[in-house]
Amino acid sequence: MKNKFLFLSIVILLSNLLASCESSTNPPGNTITVAPSPTLFVVNEGNFGSQNSSLDAVLFKSDSGKTDTIINHNVISKMGEGNDILIMANHVLVLDNGSNALYVVSADSLNTLATISFGLDAPNKMALISSNLLLVTRRNASSAAIVDLTKNAIVDSIPIGGASIAVAVINNKAYITSGDSEYTGPFHLNVVNLSIDQVEKTLPLPQSPEQAIVDSTNGDVIIGTATDYASVGPKFYFVNTSSDAITDSLSVGSVNDDAELTTGGKHFIILNQYVYPLSGPTHTLPNPLINAGKTLFYKGFYNAASNDLYAGEYNFNIANGKVDVYDGMTGAFKWSFTTGIGPAHFAFYQ
Repeated sequence: MKNKFLFLSIVILLSNLLASCESSTNPPGNTITVAPSPTLFVVNEGNFGSQNSSLDAVLFKSDSGKTDTIINHNVISKMGEGNDILIMANHVLVLDNGSNALYVVSADSLNTLATISFGLDAPNKMALISSNLLLVTRRNASSAAIVDLTKNAIVDSIPIGGASIAVAVINNKAYITSGDSEYTGPFHLNVVNLSIDQVEKTLPLPQSPEQAIVDSTNGDVIIGTATDYASVGPKFYFVNTSSDAITDSLSVGSVNDDAELTTGGKHFIILNQYVYPLSGPTHTLPNPLINAGKTLFYKGFYNAASNDLYAGEYNFNIANGKVDVYDGMTGAFKWSFTTGIGPAHFAFYQ
């Protein structure tokens, strides 16, 4: 009897522990799952200079029309400032600008497999340039680094002549934005031939170019420049990847605004409480798809497989941030979940 009582106690304890894992904001369902499964990874930027940036993993499982989730908080914790994320095969690459490091995480076990140091170079953004080579921009160096992911080491660099900021890669070319120093101009877009790792063309940009995103549908690279908080608001430039020329631009918001372009399979512009679809060759701002009222957004991600648009709320004053999920076609609200401070960068493993 004593053994039977002990066995029942253990079963009850395990059941309670599993039940406690499910988020109160989950969609309906009653099955808890662990990796490997479709997983959304969220990098929370944290408060600048506070070492409270983090990585969360949101695991999904569908069963009989229901979706269940389990949120793994602090897969990585105490980062300086997580600033970018990529999926490569079953690895998650997380770039930490504040701690000068690149973390390689297993998307299945959620364990950190390697940490690559960048000294004091302030690694900023990254893009894959082959199956095992990663290009990483550096705000505190005059070149962009090339990382061999089979060796987990920096093996080469591309001279830029100033601080490298954002990067997009398409058609064996890298489009790298730069400034004279870490946050000051003059600013440029550098077109790099990846066959020889050399800059072949340089275009001037008037403001700090913080974003570079491939728009494969229209054959463009979109460069997002930040407001100067004085006379010029945020602006997006459209670069034709055949001619490597800036063919159009779109001004968004005022000098007090932060406009962000979402990542993922389809692009949207986030501006305060509004989300605008960005499509077609005209590059005009249509009516907003989403108006969140008093809720302000920061950055976002679109997952084409589920047609979900993930928007991180702009809030750096509380311990837990929040991500809202919308239908990417209609803008209808679906659900939300809690993450770390300042949810900003997203990648989907599926």
